[in-house]
Amino acid sequence: MDKHPCCLLLSLDYNHVYMTKNIKVTGLIILLGAIIIIVTAIFGSRSSLRSIDGLPTDANITGTESAPENQAASVNNTASEFQENQEEDLEIPLISSKSTGIPHWRMVYTHPGRIISTSPDGEMTAITNDSETVLARISEAQPEQGTTLHGIIKDPKYDENKYVYVASTYNHDNNNGELMKYTCLTDEGDSLINEVLLLDGIPVNSENPGGIMLLAPDETVYLSVNTPEGASEIYRMRVSGTIAPDNPHAESYRLAEGFSNITDISIEGDTLLVTDEEVIHEINIDELIGGEGEFAVEHEG
Repeated sequence: MDKHPCCLLLSLDYNHVYMTKNIKVTGLIILLGAIIIIVTAIFGSRSSLRSIDGLPTDANITGTESAPENQAASVNNTASEFQENQEEDLEIPLISSKSTGIPHWRMVYTHPGRIISTSPDGEMTAITNDSETVLARISEAQPEQGTTLHGIIKDPKYDENKYVYVASTYNHDNNNGELMKYTCLTDEGDSLINEVLLLDGIPVNSENPGGIMLLAPDETVYLSVNTPEGASEIYRMRVSGTIAPDNPHAESYRLAEGFSNITDISIEGDTLLVTDEEVIHEINIDELIGGEGEFAVEHEG
Protein backbone atom coordinates (compact mmCIF):
# COMPACT_ATOMS: atom_id res chain seq x y z
CA MET A 1 0.00 0.00 0.00
CA ASP A 2 1.33 3.44 -0.88
CA LYS A 3 2.13 5.71 2.04
CA HIS A 4 0.25 8.93 2.47
CA PRO A 5 2.32 11.97 1.40
CA CYS A 6 2.20 13.33 4.95
CA CYS A 7 3.74 10.12 6.25
CA LEU A 8 6.51 10.40 3.68
CA LEU A 9 7.23 13.97 4.77
CA LEU A 10 7.35 12.94 8.42
CA SER A 11 9.69 10.07 7.56
CA LEU A 12 12.00 12.33 5.56
CA ASP A 13 12.01 14.92 8.34
CA TYR A 14 12.88 12.24 10.95
CA ASN A 15 15.73 10.91 8.80
CA HIS A 16 17.03 14.45 8.31
CA VAL A 17 17.04 15.14 12.04
CA TYR A 18 18.68 11.76 12.77
CA MET A 19 21.41 12.34 10.20
CA THR A 20 21.99 15.88 11.47
CA LYS A 21 22.44 14.63 15.04
CA ASN A 22 24.89 11.96 13.85
CA ILE A 23 26.91 14.54 11.96
CA LYS A 24 27.04 16.79 15.04
CA VAL A 25 28.11 13.92 17.33
CA THR A 26 30.76 12.79 14.83
CA GLY A 27 32.00 16.36 14.56
CA LEU A 28 32.30 16.68 18.34
CA ILE A 29 34.24 13.40 18.54
CA ILE A 30 36.65 14.57 15.83
CA LEU A 31 37.08 17.93 17.57
CA LEU A 32 37.79 16.31 20.95
CA GLY A 33 40.30 13.96 19.32
CA ALA A 34 42.09 16.90 17.71
CA ILE A 35 42.23 18.74 21.05
CA ILE A 36 43.71 15.66 22.79
CA ILE A 37 46.37 15.29 20.08
CA ILE A 38 47.34 18.98 20.32
CA VAL A 39 47.52 18.95 24.14
CA THR A 40 49.59 15.74 24.12
CA ALA A 41 52.00 17.20 21.60
CA ILE A 42 52.44 20.43 23.57
CA PHE A 43 52.99 18.86 26.99
CA GLY A 44 54.99 15.96 25.57
CA SER A 45 57.50 18.32 23.99
CA ARG A 46 57.70 20.32 27.19
CA SER A 47 58.57 17.24 29.22
CA SER A 48 61.33 16.19 26.83
CA LEU A 49 62.80 19.70 26.69
CA ARG A 50 62.16 20.77 30.25
CA SER A 51 64.57 23.19 31.85
CA ILE A 52 66.25 22.83 35.22
CA ASP A 53 64.11 25.03 37.43
CA GLY A 54 65.99 27.67 39.40
CA LEU A 55 69.39 27.12 37.81
CA PRO A 56 70.95 29.84 35.64
CA THR A 57 71.37 29.22 31.92
CA ASP A 58 74.88 30.60 31.83
CA ALA A 59 77.64 31.87 34.07
CA ASN A 60 81.20 33.11 33.99
CA ILE A 61 84.22 32.94 36.25
CA THR A 62 82.47 35.24 38.74
CA GLY A 63 79.46 32.94 38.91
CA THR A 64 75.89 34.03 39.57
CA GLU A 65 73.88 34.53 42.73
CA SER A 66 70.55 33.46 41.18
CA ALA A 67 71.02 29.71 41.64
CA PRO A 68 69.26 27.85 44.47
CA GLU A 69 70.79 26.65 47.70
CA ASN A 70 70.22 23.11 48.89
CA GLN A 71 69.70 22.45 52.57
CA ALA A 72 70.16 18.88 53.81
CA ALA A 73 73.64 17.37 53.51
CA SER A 74 73.37 13.78 52.37
CA VAL A 75 76.49 12.72 50.48
CA ASN A 76 80.23 12.86 50.69
CA ASN A 77 81.65 11.78 47.33
CA THR A 78 84.91 10.32 48.61
CA ALA A 79 86.44 6.88 48.46
CA SER A 80 84.92 6.14 51.86
CA GLU A 81 81.44 6.32 50.29
CA PHE A 82 82.08 3.03 48.50
CA GLN A 83 82.92 1.28 51.76
CA GLU A 84 79.90 2.78 53.52
CA ASN A 85 77.54 1.65 50.76
CA GLN A 86 79.03 -1.82 50.78
CA GLU A 87 78.56 -2.13 54.54
CA GLU A 88 74.96 -0.88 54.34
CA ASP A 89 73.81 -3.39 51.72
CA LEU A 90 75.99 -6.49 51.50
CA GLU A 91 73.36 -8.37 49.47
CA ILE A 92 74.01 -6.18 46.42
CA PRO A 93 77.48 -6.71 44.89
CA LEU A 94 78.61 -3.12 44.50
CA ILE A 95 80.95 -1.75 41.92
CA SER A 96 84.10 -0.13 43.26
CA SER A 97 87.02 1.84 41.95
CA LYS A 98 89.15 -1.27 42.51
CA SER A 99 87.04 -3.47 40.26
CA THR A 100 86.58 -0.90 37.50
CA GLY A 101 89.98 0.78 37.59
CA ILE A 102 88.20 4.16 37.51
CA PRO A 103 89.54 6.82 39.94
CA HIS A 104 86.85 7.50 42.55
CA TRP A 105 86.60 11.19 41.61
CA ARG A 106 85.60 10.13 38.09
CA MET A 107 82.67 8.08 39.37
CA VAL A 108 79.68 8.68 41.63
CA TYR A 109 77.09 6.36 43.14
CA THR A 110 73.56 7.36 42.17
CA HIS A 111 72.29 4.48 44.33
CA PRO A 112 73.73 1.14 45.49
CA GLY A 113 74.57 -0.99 42.50
CA ARG A 114 74.74 1.88 39.97
CA ILE A 115 77.42 4.43 39.25
CA ILE A 116 77.96 7.08 36.62
CA SER A 117 81.54 7.36 35.45
CA THR A 118 83.31 9.91 33.27
CA SER A 119 86.01 9.12 30.73
CA PRO A 120 88.63 11.35 29.10
CA ASP A 121 86.91 11.03 25.70
CA GLY A 122 83.84 12.82 27.07
CA GLU A 123 81.53 9.86 27.64
CA MET A 124 79.41 9.56 30.78
CA THR A 125 78.45 5.94 31.39
CA ALA A 126 76.01 4.29 33.79
CA ILE A 127 77.53 1.08 35.12
CA THR A 128 75.63 -1.62 36.99
CA ASN A 129 76.57 -5.19 37.78
CA ASP A 130 74.79 -6.29 34.60
CA SER A 131 75.25 -3.53 32.04
CA GLU A 132 77.01 -0.40 30.83
CA THR A 133 75.02 2.38 29.16
CA VAL A 134 76.49 5.53 27.62
CA LEU A 135 74.25 8.34 28.90
CA ALA A 136 75.79 11.33 27.12
CA ARG A 137 78.98 12.69 25.63
CA ILE A 138 80.59 16.11 25.97
CA SER A 139 81.41 16.92 22.36
CA GLU A 140 84.17 19.39 23.29
CA ALA A 141 86.22 16.61 24.88
CA GLN A 142 88.98 15.75 22.43
CA PRO A 143 91.76 13.82 24.24
CA GLU A 144 94.08 14.05 21.24
CA GLN A 145 93.87 17.83 21.59
CA GLY A 146 94.23 17.76 25.36
CA THR A 147 90.60 18.55 26.22
CA THR A 148 88.87 15.96 28.40
CA LEU A 149 86.02 15.23 30.80
CA HIS A 150 87.08 15.09 34.44
CA GLY A 151 85.35 14.83 37.84
CA ILE A 152 81.69 14.13 38.61
CA ILE A 153 79.52 14.58 41.72
CA LYS A 154 75.80 14.32 42.43
CA ASP A 155 73.53 16.91 43.98
CA PRO A 156 72.83 16.63 47.73
CA LYS A 157 69.16 16.28 46.74
CA TYR A 158 69.80 13.92 43.84
CA ASP A 159 66.95 11.61 44.87
CA GLU A 160 64.56 14.52 44.24
CA ASN A 161 66.09 16.46 41.35
CA LYS A 162 68.43 13.90 39.65
CA TYR A 163 71.17 16.53 39.09
CA VAL A 164 74.79 15.57 38.49
CA TYR A 165 77.70 17.97 37.98
CA VAL A 166 80.82 17.53 35.85
CA ALA A 167 84.03 19.41 35.14
CA SER A 168 85.45 19.44 31.62
CA THR A 169 87.98 21.36 29.55
CA TYR A 170 87.88 22.80 26.06
CA ASN A 171 90.14 24.71 23.69
CA HIS A 172 89.76 28.47 23.53
CA ASP A 173 90.97 31.09 21.07
CA ASN A 174 92.04 28.77 18.24
CA ASN A 175 93.82 26.28 20.50
CA ASN A 176 95.97 29.00 22.10
CA GLY A 177 94.49 28.37 25.52
CA GLU A 178 92.48 25.84 27.49
CA LEU A 179 89.61 26.60 29.85
CA MET A 180 87.64 24.56 32.37
CA LYS A 181 83.89 24.66 32.82
CA TYR A 182 81.48 23.26 35.42
CA THR A 183 78.06 22.10 34.25
CA CYS A 184 74.87 20.46 35.55
CA LEU A 185 72.92 17.68 33.82
CA THR A 186 69.73 15.80 34.67
CA ASP A 187 69.91 12.01 35.02
CA GLU A 188 67.00 10.41 33.15
CA GLY A 189 68.14 6.86 33.87
CA ASP A 190 69.04 6.04 30.27
CA SER A 191 70.44 9.46 29.35
CA LEU A 192 71.76 12.73 30.73
CA ILE A 193 69.95 15.80 29.42
CA ASN A 194 69.56 19.56 29.92
CA GLU A 195 73.20 20.57 30.19
CA VAL A 196 73.34 23.88 32.08
CA LEU A 197 76.53 25.93 32.28
CA LEU A 198 77.18 27.08 35.85
CA LEU A 199 80.82 28.20 35.79
CA ASP A 200 83.11 28.89 32.86
CA GLY A 201 86.37 30.53 31.86
CA ILE A 202 88.83 28.95 34.33
CA PRO A 203 92.32 29.05 32.72
CA VAL A 204 94.06 25.68 33.13
CA ASN A 205 97.20 23.84 32.10
CA SER A 206 96.62 22.12 28.76
CA GLU A 207 98.71 19.05 29.63
CA ASN A 208 97.31 18.48 33.13
CA PRO A 209 94.29 20.69 33.89
CA GLY A 210 93.12 19.12 37.17
CA GLY A 211 89.36 18.71 37.44
CA ILE A 212 89.18 16.51 40.55
CA MET A 213 85.89 17.22 42.35
CA LEU A 214 84.64 16.52 45.86
CA LEU A 215 81.24 17.27 47.37
CA ALA A 216 81.88 18.14 51.01
CA PRO A 217 79.51 17.42 53.93
CA ASP A 218 78.61 21.14 54.07
CA GLU A 219 77.42 20.86 50.43
CA THR A 220 80.23 22.91 48.96
CA VAL A 221 82.24 21.68 45.99
CA TYR A 222 86.03 21.37 46.03
CA LEU A 223 87.65 21.52 42.59
CA SER A 224 91.33 21.06 41.73
CA VAL A 225 92.67 23.53 39.17
CA ASN A 226 96.10 23.28 37.57
CA THR A 227 97.04 26.74 36.33
CA PRO A 228 98.70 27.48 32.96
CA GLU A 229 101.90 28.23 34.90
CA GLY A 230 101.94 24.67 36.28
CA ALA A 231 100.82 25.30 39.87
CA SER A 232 97.96 23.37 41.45
CA GLU A 233 95.14 25.03 43.43
CA ILE A 234 91.83 24.15 45.09
CA TYR A 235 88.66 26.11 44.37
CA ARG A 236 85.65 26.00 46.70
CA MET A 237 82.13 26.92 45.61
CA ARG A 238 78.46 26.16 46.04
CA VAL A 239 76.92 23.44 43.88
CA SER A 240 75.31 26.29 41.93
CA GLY A 241 78.75 27.44 40.76
CA THR A 242 78.92 30.60 42.87
CA ILE A 243 81.66 31.46 45.36
CA ALA A 244 81.16 29.91 48.80
CA PRO A 245 80.34 32.87 51.08
CA ASP A 246 82.71 31.75 53.85
CA ASN A 247 85.76 31.36 51.63
CA PRO A 248 88.92 33.04 52.99
CA HIS A 249 88.37 35.83 50.44
CA ALA A 250 84.77 36.78 49.77
CA GLU A 251 85.37 37.44 46.07
CA SER A 252 87.62 34.49 45.30
CA TYR A 253 87.03 30.83 44.53
CA ARG A 254 90.56 29.97 45.67
CA LEU A 255 90.77 28.03 48.93
CA ALA A 256 94.31 26.65 48.83
CA GLU A 257 97.30 27.06 46.55
CA GLY A 258 100.98 26.23 46.10
CA PHE A 259 100.59 22.53 45.30
CA SER A 260 102.63 20.85 42.58
CA ASN A 261 100.09 18.36 41.18
CA ILE A 262 96.97 17.44 43.13
CA THR A 263 95.99 13.82 42.53
CA ASP A 264 93.28 13.38 45.17
CA ILE A 265 91.06 15.36 47.57
CA SER A 266 89.11 13.90 50.49
CA ILE A 267 87.68 14.96 53.85
CA GLU A 268 87.88 13.11 57.15
CA GLY A 269 86.11 14.86 59.99
CA ASP A 270 87.38 18.43 60.11
CA THR A 271 90.48 17.64 58.06
CA LEU A 272 90.94 18.25 54.35
CA LEU A 273 93.35 15.68 52.89
CA VAL A 274 95.11 16.81 49.73
CA THR A 275 97.36 14.34 47.93
CA ASP A 276 100.03 16.34 46.12
CA GLU A 277 101.94 13.74 44.10
CA GLU A 278 103.57 11.67 46.88
CA VAL A 279 102.80 14.07 49.75
CA ILE A 280 99.52 14.17 51.70
CA HIS A 281 98.71 17.55 53.24
CA GLU A 282 96.37 17.60 56.25
CA ILE A 283 94.56 20.92 56.48
CA ASN A 284 92.20 21.91 59.30
CA ILE A 285 88.99 23.03 57.58
CA ASP A 286 87.66 25.01 60.56
CA GLU A 287 90.80 27.14 60.60
CA LEU A 288 90.69 27.59 56.84
CA ILE A 289 87.03 28.43 56.25
CA GLY A 290 86.31 32.03 57.09
CA GLY A 291 90.00 32.65 57.86
CA GLU A 292 92.14 35.59 56.91
CA GLY A 293 93.65 33.95 53.84
CA GLU A 294 93.81 30.79 51.77
CA PHE A 295 96.10 27.91 52.63
CA ALA A 296 99.45 28.02 50.84
CA VAL A 297 101.99 25.21 50.67
CA GLU A 298 105.37 26.24 51.96
CA HIS A 299 108.22 24.95 49.82
CA GLU A 300 111.72 24.59 51.15
CA GLY A 301 114.40 26.72 49.56
